Amino acid sequence: MENLADKMASVVLPALESSPIPSWAGDSLVQRSHFNPAWLKLTGRTLAESIGEGWIACVHPDDLLPLRAARTNESEGHAAEYRLRDASGNYRWMRDMATPVTIGDHHGLLGYCIDIEGQKQAEHARRELAERLVTAQEAERARIARELHDDISQSLMILTFQMERAGKPVSNEPGKRHPDAPALADDLREVVRRISKMAHELHSSSLEYLGLSRAIQGACREFSKQWKIPVDCELVDLPQKLDNMTSLCLLRITQEALHNIAKHSRATNVTVQLSSTEDQLKLVIRDNGIGFDVEQAKLAGGIGLLSMRERTNLVHGTLALVSVPGQGATVECSVPFNHDH
Repeated sequence: MENLADKMASVVLPALESSPIPSWAGDSLVQRSHFNPAWLKLTGRTLAESIGEGWIACVHPDDLLPLRAARTNESEGHAAEYRLRDASGNYRWMRDMATPVTIGDHHGLLGYCIDIEGQKQAEHARRELAERLVTAQEAERARIARELHDDISQSLMILTFQMERAGKPVSNEPGKRHPDAPALADDLREVVRRISKMAHELHSSSLEYLGLSRAIQGACREFSKQWKIPVDCELVDLPQKLDNMTSLCLLRITQEALHNIAKHSRATNVTVQLSSTEDQLKLVIRDNGIGFDVEQAKLAGGIGLLSMRERTNLVHGTLALVSVPGQGATVECSVPFNHDH
Protein backbone atom coordinates (compact mmCIF):
# COMPACT_ATOMS: atom_id res chain seq x y z
CA MET A 1 0.00 0.00 0.00
CA GLU A 2 1.43 3.42 -0.93
CA ASN A 3 2.46 5.39 2.17
CA LEU A 4 2.27 9.12 2.76
CA ALA A 5 5.85 9.72 1.77
CA ASP A 6 5.25 8.04 -1.58
CA LYS A 7 2.05 10.00 -2.08
CA MET A 8 3.84 13.29 -1.29
CA ALA A 9 6.73 12.39 -3.55
CA SER A 10 4.53 11.70 -6.54
CA VAL A 11 2.03 14.55 -6.14
CA VAL A 12 3.51 17.44 -4.11
CA LEU A 13 7.27 17.32 -4.35
CA PRO A 14 7.73 18.29 -8.02
CA ALA A 15 6.39 21.77 -7.17
CA LEU A 16 8.35 21.83 -3.92
CA GLU A 17 11.65 21.03 -5.63
CA SER A 18 11.53 23.98 -7.99
CA SER A 19 10.68 26.56 -5.31
CA PRO A 20 13.44 29.09 -4.48
CA ILE A 21 12.05 29.30 -0.94
CA PRO A 22 13.37 26.77 1.65
CA SER A 23 10.49 24.28 1.83
CA TRP A 24 9.65 20.93 3.37
CA ALA A 25 6.96 18.25 3.61
CA GLY A 26 6.19 15.74 6.33
CA ASP A 27 3.80 14.17 8.80
CA SER A 28 4.11 16.87 11.48
CA LEU A 29 6.00 20.03 12.39
CA VAL A 30 8.89 17.93 13.69
CA GLN A 31 8.73 14.75 11.61
CA ARG A 32 9.66 15.76 8.08
CA SER A 33 10.25 13.47 5.12
CA HIS A 34 11.30 15.85 2.32
CA PHE A 35 13.35 19.07 1.98
CA ASN A 36 13.84 20.98 -1.24
CA PRO A 37 17.28 22.08 -2.58
CA ALA A 38 16.81 25.62 -1.20
CA TRP A 39 16.43 24.24 2.32
CA LEU A 40 19.44 21.95 2.00
CA LYS A 41 21.53 24.84 0.66
CA LEU A 42 20.44 27.06 3.54
CA THR A 43 21.40 24.55 6.23
CA GLY A 44 24.34 22.93 4.45
CA ARG A 45 23.03 19.45 5.34
CA THR A 46 22.20 16.49 3.14
CA LEU A 47 18.71 15.09 2.73
CA ALA A 48 19.73 11.96 4.65
CA GLU A 49 20.92 14.10 7.57
CA SER A 50 17.72 16.16 7.59
CA ILE A 51 14.80 13.72 7.24
CA GLY A 52 12.82 12.59 10.25
CA GLU A 53 14.00 14.71 13.17
CA GLY A 54 17.50 15.13 11.78
CA TRP A 55 16.86 18.75 10.78
CA ILE A 56 16.23 19.59 14.46
CA ALA A 57 20.02 19.57 14.94
CA CYS A 58 20.03 22.98 13.18
CA VAL A 59 17.51 24.56 15.56
CA HIS A 60 18.86 26.71 18.40
CA PRO A 61 18.69 24.73 21.70
CA ASP A 62 16.64 27.48 23.39
CA ASP A 63 13.93 27.15 20.71
CA LEU A 64 13.54 23.35 20.76
CA LEU A 65 10.94 23.03 23.51
CA PRO A 66 8.53 25.65 22.07
CA LEU A 67 8.87 24.05 18.63
CA ARG A 68 8.18 20.52 19.92
CA ALA A 69 5.22 21.77 21.97
CA ALA A 70 3.63 23.54 19.00
CA ARG A 71 0.46 22.06 17.59
CA THR A 72 -0.96 22.40 14.11
CA ASN A 73 -4.55 23.42 13.49
CA GLU A 74 -5.75 21.03 10.80
CA SER A 75 -7.75 23.71 9.05
CA GLU A 76 -5.51 26.75 9.51
CA GLY A 77 -2.00 25.35 9.68
CA HIS A 78 0.70 26.78 11.87
CA ALA A 79 3.39 29.47 12.02
CA ALA A 80 6.44 29.01 14.23
CA GLU A 81 9.47 31.24 14.76
CA TYR A 82 12.85 29.83 15.72
CA ARG A 83 16.56 30.29 15.13
CA LEU A 84 18.02 28.00 12.48
CA ARG A 85 21.76 27.41 12.01
CA ASP A 86 22.76 28.10 8.41
CA ALA A 87 25.54 26.57 6.34
CA SER A 88 28.08 29.09 7.67
CA GLY A 89 27.29 28.15 11.28
CA ASN A 90 25.33 31.29 12.15
CA TYR A 91 21.85 31.21 13.66
CA ARG A 92 19.16 33.18 11.82
CA TRP A 93 15.59 33.80 12.86
CA MET A 94 13.12 32.04 10.56
CA ARG A 95 9.33 32.04 10.36
CA ASP A 96 8.11 28.52 9.50
CA MET A 97 4.67 28.36 7.85
CA ALA A 98 2.97 24.96 7.71
CA THR A 99 -0.15 24.20 5.68
CA PRO A 100 -2.18 20.95 6.02
CA VAL A 101 -2.43 18.91 2.81
CA THR A 102 -4.61 15.89 2.08
CA ILE A 103 -3.87 13.35 -0.63
CA GLY A 104 -6.56 10.70 -0.79
CA ASP A 105 -6.98 9.50 2.77
CA HIS A 106 -3.48 10.61 3.80
CA HIS A 107 -2.85 13.84 5.72
CA GLY A 108 0.38 15.75 6.06
CA LEU A 109 1.99 19.17 6.12
CA LEU A 110 3.62 21.32 3.50
CA GLY A 111 5.82 24.10 4.87
CA TYR A 112 8.22 26.85 3.93
CA CYS A 113 10.55 29.22 5.79
CA ILE A 114 11.06 32.98 5.54
CA ASP A 115 14.20 34.66 6.86
CA ILE A 116 13.16 37.28 9.46
CA GLU A 117 16.60 37.97 10.94
CA GLY A 118 16.52 41.62 9.85
CA GLN A 119 13.05 42.08 11.32
CA LYS A 120 14.13 40.56 14.64
CA GLN A 121 17.20 42.78 14.80
CA ALA A 122 15.05 45.84 14.10
CA GLU A 123 12.61 44.80 16.85
CA HIS A 124 15.50 44.31 19.25
CA ALA A 125 16.94 47.72 18.36
CA ARG A 126 13.55 49.38 18.88
CA ARG A 127 13.11 47.69 22.28
CA GLU A 128 16.62 48.67 23.33
CA LEU A 129 16.07 52.26 22.25
CA ALA A 130 12.71 52.40 24.04
CA GLU A 131 14.32 51.06 27.24
CA ARG A 132 17.14 53.59 27.03
CA LEU A 133 14.74 56.47 26.38
CA VAL A 134 12.59 55.41 29.35
CA THR A 135 15.73 55.26 31.48
CA ALA A 136 16.72 58.72 30.27
CA GLN A 137 13.24 60.08 31.02
CA GLU A 138 13.36 58.63 34.54
CA ALA A 139 16.82 60.12 35.07
CA GLU A 140 15.52 63.50 33.88
CA ARG A 141 12.54 63.27 36.26
CA ALA A 142 14.93 62.44 39.09
CA ARG A 143 17.14 65.44 38.15
CA ILE A 144 14.13 67.78 38.14
CA ALA A 145 12.96 66.36 41.49
CA ARG A 146 16.41 66.92 43.01
CA GLU A 147 16.56 70.45 41.61
CA LEU A 148 13.11 71.25 42.96
CA HIS A 149 13.99 69.84 46.38
CA ASP A 150 17.61 70.96 46.74
CA ASP A 151 17.42 74.31 44.98
CA ILE A 152 13.92 75.69 44.60
CA SER A 153 12.48 74.35 47.86
CA GLN A 154 15.50 75.41 49.89
CA SER A 155 15.43 78.89 48.33
CA LEU A 156 11.73 79.25 49.14
CA MET A 157 12.29 78.09 52.74
CA ILE A 158 15.06 80.66 53.20
CA LEU A 159 12.84 83.37 51.69
CA THR A 160 10.00 82.40 54.04
CA PHE A 161 12.31 82.65 57.04
CA GLN A 162 13.67 86.01 55.83
CA MET A 163 10.19 87.38 55.23
CA GLU A 164 9.21 86.50 58.79
CA ARG A 165 12.16 88.54 60.08
CA ALA A 166 12.06 91.28 57.44
CA GLY A 167 12.81 94.70 58.85
CA LYS A 168 13.62 93.43 62.38
CA PRO A 169 16.98 94.27 64.02
CA VAL A 170 19.68 91.59 63.83
CA SER A 171 20.38 90.09 67.26
CA ASN A 172 23.66 91.25 68.91
CA GLU A 173 24.36 93.62 65.97
CA PRO A 174 22.97 97.06 66.86
CA GLY A 175 21.94 99.14 63.90
CA LYS A 176 21.89 96.22 61.44
CA ARG A 177 18.60 95.04 60.09
CA HIS A 178 17.47 91.97 58.12
CA PRO A 179 16.73 92.39 54.37
CA ASP A 180 13.67 94.46 53.73
CA ALA A 181 10.86 93.78 51.24
CA PRO A 182 12.58 95.09 48.03
CA ALA A 183 15.60 92.83 48.58
CA LEU A 184 13.34 89.85 49.27
CA ALA A 185 11.38 90.64 46.11
CA ASP A 186 14.61 90.43 44.09
CA ASP A 187 15.38 87.02 45.60
CA LEU A 188 11.85 85.86 44.87
CA ARG A 189 12.09 86.99 41.26
CA GLU A 190 15.27 84.92 40.86
CA VAL A 191 13.45 81.81 42.14
CA VAL A 192 10.63 82.48 39.71
CA ARG A 193 13.19 82.82 36.89
CA ARG A 194 14.71 79.42 37.72
CA ILE A 195 11.28 77.78 37.83
CA SER A 196 10.37 79.39 34.49
CA LYS A 197 13.61 78.10 32.95
CA MET A 198 12.85 74.55 34.10
CA ALA A 199 9.31 74.77 32.72
CA HIS A 200 10.62 76.11 29.40
CA GLU A 201 12.99 73.16 29.08
CA LEU A 202 10.05 70.79 29.52
CA HIS A 203 7.62 72.61 27.23
CA SER A 204 8.48 75.38 24.81
CA SER A 205 5.60 77.88 24.77
CA SER A 206 7.59 80.04 22.35
CA LEU A 207 7.31 77.28 19.75
CA GLU A 208 3.57 77.01 20.27
CA TYR A 209 2.81 80.74 20.13
CA LEU A 210 5.68 82.34 18.20
CA GLY A 211 6.78 79.62 15.78
CA LEU A 212 9.97 77.74 15.05
CA SER A 213 12.14 80.75 14.13
CA ARG A 214 11.48 82.59 17.39
CA ALA A 215 11.86 79.40 19.40
CA ILE A 216 15.29 78.60 17.93
CA GLN A 217 16.41 82.22 18.33
CA GLY A 218 15.31 82.05 21.96
CA ALA A 219 17.19 78.79 22.54
CA CYS A 220 20.36 80.36 21.07
CA ARG A 221 20.02 83.49 23.22
CA GLU A 222 19.46 81.45 26.37
CA PHE A 223 22.47 79.24 25.58
CA SER A 224 24.72 82.22 24.90
CA LYS A 225 23.59 84.02 28.06
CA GLN A 226 24.08 81.00 30.30
CA TRP A 227 27.38 79.72 28.92
CA LYS A 228 28.91 82.97 27.68
CA ILE A 229 29.48 81.46 24.21
CA PRO A 230 28.47 83.62 21.20
CA VAL A 231 26.00 82.04 18.79
CA ASP A 232 25.52 83.15 15.19
CA CYS A 233 21.88 82.22 14.47
CA GLU A 234 20.93 82.34 10.76
CA LEU A 235 17.35 81.59 9.71
CA VAL A 236 16.76 81.88 5.95
CA ASP A 237 13.68 81.43 3.71
CA LEU A 238 11.62 79.44 6.19
CA PRO A 239 8.05 78.49 5.19
CA GLN A 240 5.22 80.31 6.92
CA LYS A 241 3.62 77.15 8.27
CA LEU A 242 5.19 73.94 9.54
CA ASP A 243 3.49 71.00 11.20
CA ASN A 244 4.04 70.69 14.94
CA MET A 245 6.03 67.43 14.74
CA THR A 246 8.61 68.88 12.34
CA SER A 247 8.95 72.09 14.34
CA LEU A 248 9.35 70.25 17.62
CA CYS A 249 11.91 67.88 16.08
CA LEU A 250 14.12 70.73 14.85
CA LEU A 251 13.82 72.69 18.09
CA ARG A 252 14.70 69.69 20.29
CA ILE A 253 17.66 68.77 18.07
CA THR A 254 18.90 72.35 18.35
CA GLN A 255 18.53 72.28 22.14
CA GLU A 256 20.23 68.87 22.44
CA ALA A 257 23.12 69.91 20.19
CA LEU A 258 23.65 73.13 22.17
CA HIS A 259 23.51 71.14 25.42
CA ASN A 260 26.20 68.78 24.13
CA ILE A 261 28.35 71.72 23.01
CA ALA A 262 28.13 73.28 26.47
CA LYS A 263 28.88 69.98 28.18
CA HIS A 264 31.67 68.55 26.04
CA SER A 265 33.04 70.82 23.31
CA ARG A 266 34.95 73.69 25.02
CA ALA A 267 33.83 75.77 22.04
CA THR A 268 34.24 79.54 21.86
CA ASN A 269 31.86 80.06 18.94
CA VAL A 270 28.73 78.34 17.61
CA THR A 271 26.75 78.71 14.38
CA VAL A 272 23.12 77.64 14.01
CA GLN A 273 21.71 77.73 10.47
CA LEU A 274 18.18 76.80 9.43
CA SER A 275 17.20 77.14 5.76
CA SER A 276 14.76 75.65 3.28
CA THR A 277 14.70 74.39 -0.28
CA GLU A 278 11.66 73.46 -2.36
CA ASP A 279 11.02 70.25 -0.49
CA GLN A 280 12.99 70.18 2.73
CA LEU A 281 14.35 72.06 5.75
CA LYS A 282 18.03 71.87 6.62
CA LEU A 283 19.40 72.51 10.10
CA VAL A 284 23.17 72.85 10.55
CA ILE A 285 24.82 73.40 13.95
CA ARG A 286 28.61 73.93 14.03
CA ASP A 287 31.07 74.57 16.84
CA ASN A 288 34.80 75.27 16.95
CA GLY A 289 35.45 73.05 19.95
CA ILE A 290 37.74 70.10 20.59
CA GLY A 291 35.76 67.67 18.42
CA PHE A 292 35.54 63.91 18.94
CA ASP A 293 35.74 60.53 17.25
CA VAL A 294 32.34 59.94 15.59
CA GLU A 295 32.66 56.14 15.50
CA GLN A 296 33.46 55.99 19.21
CA ALA A 297 30.49 58.25 19.90
CA LYS A 298 28.22 55.86 17.98
CA LEU A 299 29.55 52.89 19.95
CA ALA A 300 29.05 54.75 23.22
CA GLY A 301 25.38 55.14 22.25
CA GLY A 302 24.68 58.27 24.27
CA ILE A 303 21.04 59.09 24.89
CA GLY A 304 21.45 62.54 23.31
CA LEU A 305 22.52 61.15 19.94
CA LEU A 306 19.90 58.38 20.10
CA SER A 307 17.19 60.90 20.92
CA MET A 308 18.16 63.14 17.99
CA ARG A 309 18.17 60.18 15.58
CA GLU A 310 14.82 58.92 16.85
CA ARG A 311 13.22 62.37 16.51
CA THR A 312 14.60 62.67 12.97
CA ASN A 313 13.25 59.23 12.03
CA LEU A 314 9.79 60.21 13.26
CA VAL A 315 9.60 62.94 10.60
CA HIS A 316 11.31 60.83 7.91
CA GLY A 317 14.43 62.99 7.94
CA THR A 318 18.16 62.28 7.94
CA LEU A 319 20.76 63.14 10.59
CA ALA A 320 24.51 63.35 10.04
CA LEU A 321 27.25 63.93 12.59
CA VAL A 322 30.65 65.13 11.36
CA SER A 323 33.63 65.71 13.63
CA VAL A 324 37.39 65.31 13.84
CA PRO A 325 39.30 65.54 17.13
CA GLY A 326 40.63 69.07 17.46
CA GLN A 327 38.50 70.46 14.63
CA GLY A 328 35.07 71.04 16.11
CA ALA A 329 31.82 69.26 15.22
CA THR A 330 28.84 69.67 12.89
CA VAL A 331 25.30 68.31 13.21
CA GLU A 332 23.25 68.31 9.99
CA CYS A 333 19.55 67.45 9.93
CA SER A 334 17.36 67.44 6.80
CA VAL A 335 13.60 67.07 7.09
CA PRO A 336 11.05 66.93 4.24
CA PHE A 337 8.18 69.41 4.29
CA ASN A 338 5.49 66.83 3.63
CA HIS A 339 5.44 63.38 5.13
CA ASP A 340 2.99 60.87 6.48
CA HIS A 341 2.92 60.40 10.20
